[in-house]
Amino acid sequence: MLGKKVSGRGKVIKKKQELKFLALLSDITERKRQEERYKSLYEFERLISLISIDFINVLNKNLDDLIDQTLKKIGQFVNAARCSLFIFSEDSSMMTNTNEWCIDPSDSQIDILQNIPSEKFGYYLKLLKEKKGVIVNHINDIPSEAIGEREWVKKYGFRSSMFVPMTYKNNLFGTLGFYGEINVEREWSKDIINLLRLLANIFVNSIVRKRTEQKLKESEEIFRNIVESIPLGLHMFEIDSAEKLIFTGSNSTADKILNLNNKQFIGKTIEEAFPPLKETDIPDRLREAAFKGEPSKWEQVTYEDEKIKGAFEVHAFQTSPRKVVSTFTDITERLEAEKKIKESEEKYRSLFENMTVGFAYHKIIVDENNIPIDYQFLEANPAFEKLTGLNTNEIIGKPVTEVLPGIENDPVDWISKYGRVALTGIPITFESYAEPLDQWYSVLSYSPKKGYFAVTFTNITDRKKSVQNLRKSEEKYRLITENANDLIAVLNEKFEYEFINENVYQNILGYGIEDLIGKVNLELIHPEDRKQTTIALSRILRKGKGSHQLRTEAKNGTYKWLEVTAKNFYDSKGRKKILTISRDITDRKIIENSLQKSEQKNRNIVNSIPLGMHMYQVNSEGNLIFIGANSTADKMFNVDNRKFIGKTIEKAFPPIKDTDIPDSFLDAALTGKSSTWDQITYEDEKVKGAYEVHAFQTSPGNMVASFADITERLEIERNLRESEEKFRTIADQSFMGIGIIQEDKIIYANEAISKILEYSLDEIMPWTKSSIVLNMIHPEDLQMLREQRKRRRIDNPNLKPNISYRIITKSGAIKWIDQYLKVIIYHGKEAELISIIDITEKKHAEEIILQENLKLMELNKMREDLIIRVSHELRTPLTSIYGASQILLNHHKKELNKNVLNLVEISHRGGIRLKKLIENLIDTSKLKWEKLILNRKNEDLGAIVDECVEEMMLLAQNRNIIINTDLNNKIFLKVDKLRLEQVITNILSNAIKNTPSLGKIYISIIETKNKVGINIKDTGIGITLEEKKLLFEKFGKIERYGMDLGVDIEGAGLGLFISKEIVELHGGQIIIKSEGRNKGTEVIIELSK
Repeated sequence: MLGKKVSGRGKVIKKKQELKFLALLSDITERKRQEERYKSLYEFERLISLISIDFINVLNKNLDDLIDQTLKKIGQFVNAARCSLFIFSEDSSMMTNTNEWCIDPSDSQIDILQNIPSEKFGYYLKLLKEKKGVIVNHINDIPSEAIGEREWVKKYGFRSSMFVPMTYKNNLFGTLGFYGEINVEREWSKDIINLLRLLANIFVNSIVRKRTEQKLKESEEIFRNIVESIPLGLHMFEIDSAEKLIFTGSNSTADKILNLNNKQFIGKTIEEAFPPLKETDIPDRLREAAFKGEPSKWEQVTYEDEKIKGAFEVHAFQTSPRKVVSTFTDITERLEAEKKIKESEEKYRSLFENMTVGFAYHKIIVDENNIPIDYQFLEANPAFEKLTGLNTNEIIGKPVTEVLPGIENDPVDWISKYGRVALTGIPITFESYAEPLDQWYSVLSYSPKKGYFAVTFTNITDRKKSVQNLRKSEEKYRLITENANDLIAVLNEKFEYEFINENVYQNILGYGIEDLIGKVNLELIHPEDRKQTTIALSRILRKGKGSHQLRTEAKNGTYKWLEVTAKNFYDSKGRKKILTISRDITDRKIIENSLQKSEQKNRNIVNSIPLGMHMYQVNSEGNLIFIGANSTADKMFNVDNRKFIGKTIEKAFPPIKDTDIPDSFLDAALTGKSSTWDQITYEDEKVKGAYEVHAFQTSPGNMVASFADITERLEIERNLRESEEKFRTIADQSFMGIGIIQEDKIIYANEAISKILEYSLDEIMPWTKSSIVLNMIHPEDLQMLREQRKRRRIDNPNLKPNISYRIITKSGAIKWIDQYLKVIIYHGKEAELISIIDITEKKHAEEIILQENLKLMELNKMREDLIIRVSHELRTPLTSIYGASQILLNHHKKELNKNVLNLVEISHRGGIRLKKLIENLIDTSKLKWEKLILNRKNEDLGAIVDECVEEMMLLAQNRNIIINTDLNNKIFLKVDKLRLEQVITNILSNAIKNTPSLGKIYISIIETKNKVGINIKDTGIGITLEEKKLLFEKFGKIERYGMDLGVDIEGAGLGLFISKEIVELHGGQIIIKSEGRNKGTEVIIELSK
């Protein structure tokens, strides 16, 4: 019965005169245990009930704090050492510890339990997915196959634990974990686990509610951004109680499209807001959409009132019962563009057939390695046939190797050259000479699309004769685009879909949310469009907005053309998003391609040729009306030719009114008779120049005038004539010898060259290069000249333009000449312009100067050697004199009478100065021969400055000068202490000497990030600009005799020179500042760290 609880009752009985006690005992241990169990369960149920009330009322922002508080309460109730909340990823592959409580806060592990692979605890995960929960009372309860769980227990010492599954929609959402004390075993009650399942449900519902509310908030924000960012106008209407359609609002795009504030219509009926709609079916169909939900679409609605005018594409759909929205885009420009495209087709076809520029269109042929091996003629105009002599009827459809046999062996390699154009899209321009016709042509080759190339020919013979190239310009024709979109999506910075309007995506592309959300899906974009699409999206992220056209693969495998407009925005958490609105333009693309296929090709041709073009049409009154021009004409005239459209030729260009041009143009338009003008001079307020003009008919009643600006060519021809006359005048009068060699012959020589060479011009003119070598080059210089010419042939950039060498004149005299050679174009061919100068006297003078310089250098070396020798010879006797005077002053001063003492002091001071001079001379010599070597160690700069100040203090006191120092911080630097002391002492000595009595000297050390500066500033006599120039010169002593400045003027002028060199050896510099006479001086010794 020991250790058990019992209940009992007793009774005293008398038997045979004896009293006995009868006791009845019953074991109630189990009953008491059950009572305690139910009491504990009741308390736990009560605690969970209170917790559930807290979670019903909690705000989302306080949810994490409430979970932490709840874990603490539950943990303390069940005597756990630690409680943790883990949330699983959607596929249960990862788990994260989001909330935690532990008895010892320092034992927290939440930071390391983030994004843990769930497979690490595969055994527990399996039980939790089966909603069984996990109870571990002892480490031996963990089966051997649970490797990760056993490692976890051993690592952290948890002998007992239990985990309660958290589920949502029958899927594992997370788990509640409870751990016993470290290294302590315990029994976990299954009753507690069942109650903890209720707590798990409370947690799940609260977390899901928080996530749902956050998603709703983000969704609402996305839709608000969509409505305001969408490039569609939105009008919102509602059926009121009187069954009237009332305008209730719009988006900002509607204001921009209609160019007014739509708020003025709010509260009005649709007929009051937009009166012209009253006579259409639009109000009734909008009502029908509001009542029945039937959407409506109008391909084109033409609208005009006092404020609005245009054509619009309109869609209407129900948003909720009795509410309807109409979306609209302005298609006015698109309709106008389509009209112009259709009108221009015939015009550009006529231009193509009648233009004077040759044109041919080809398809490149490649082998299995995509290497060009041939090309096929597809199309050519009559001008091409005329310029090349090839019959277009015979070559169309044939490869060039058949049309022109042997072209594959041409050194120019035409097939490869045009192949690069067709395959890379990079155009080329070159010039070609047609020998049979004796004509030059400018050739332009470009690729309208991959695998194809076009070639245009222009006759440039006149321009080649003028030695001036015309520049071509090519403009790419831009396709007309529309800002009409249907597909709406939101992407994150990784380009992953986060939102789509699913119905539209399914209708157009066949994709739903499960196909796109959370995915990048760049593989759906046509391979040819992917690179540009990625670039466009990146540019939108940077710049905030943009648009792009691309092809996207639908679910059925077909490709759809989309026109995409995109814009950046930030969500509530500050994350950057991309809003894209895309419209299916596949049908429009098909129409545009069919309309523009030949128009695009012809437009490119016309805008690419280097000729201006004016187009005219005969009106019903028989007048010639200007109807258009190409871009080259705008550039050539430097005006926008569109301003002439609709005018007669005489009003557009008044100066030609009195010429035969209007009649000739009219004749070309009516009869087809072509006309050409080699030169027309034209001038008005804006246009001035000379032009070559060709007029021809494009279709009955229509004609084109093509023209080229020859103003520059005429000016060049005139300048060339004048330039040649000036050259001959200058050359004939020049003292320089001037000659021109072309094709190995002398074709020009002036009188000066005849005088220098002592040959007559009649003797010189027949010379070739070989005869020049034989007749005049000195044999010793011949090899040098040949090497110079060889280097010039390889275009050596370092080659000097001139060369000096010797010649032998006709009389046998040897002359030095300086020759300048330049390659020029003379009469259309390459030539050498040679200029020579007789420099014989200059060479003789240079030799004399060179000899004198050598003598001066020898004298300078002798002077340097003498200074060094004298310095060393003086040092020994000076040491004796200086030492003797120092002993007399230090030890025998009292024994000397006043006169003798005075003489000894004079001798000692003279010895000090002479000793300093000799040391400076020796240092100067070491610096010159780079023998001054630094012994650098890590030193305290403040201590060095203190020692220097202490050494100079007596001199300062003798002159009544106060020295203030600011050396608070210890600054260590690698320096040669003795040499740095020499520098500081020298500069401090100069400051004392150049500061009058009662002056002050300030010394400080200033440290910056990369440098340390020792500043010595005095209140002395200062330095003028002229004196600054002498400061660092050798023997650059500033003389101040007779200036009565009250300063010490002794010194040899070597101190600052030596100081500067020492500081520079340390990698520093000395900076001297002074505002002028009597304004003090500041010297900064700046050292690098």
